[in-house]
Amino acid sequence: MKIILLQDIVGLGRKNDVKNVSDGYAQNFLIPRGMAVAATEVALKHLENKKAREENEKRIQQDLAIKVIKDLDGKSITIKTKADQRGGLFAGIHSQDIASELESQFRLVIDPKNIILKHPIKNLGEHTIDVKGAGKSARFTLVVEESE
Repeated sequence: MKIILLQDIVGLGRKNDVKNVSDGYAQNFLIPRGMAVAATEVALKHLENKKAREENEKRIQQDLAIKVIKDLDGKSITIKTKADQRGGLFAGIHSQDIASELESQFRLVIDPKNIILKHPIKNLGEHTIDVKGAGKSARFTLVVEESE
């Protein structure tokens, strides 16, 4: 029996794969548990449309990421935080903090995993930050100042 997998199944296949399995395995195990559906003409057409939509969405997201990275190149953002007398921060600045600051200051939405930090920023001053994503890269300056 031909089926479409609705989730990854170890030893059988990945989500949205079309597989041939025995009738009993499909009807008694996979389909009742919501792990697969029968691969009818309608289901196959639906799967094809779903894959096309996902591919289109992925292309749009990639184009948007490229635009955001180009807009970010060369910019400077400022984060104010508490520090001790020697300029050490009480809490390190992580990529998530930088991403939220980019969104609030420039309205640029960027995934924190695209912000390249070897370690959290723990000192006041200027820091050069690299951003990579969608095959592009950019560099901007992060200025960390002491808040009052």
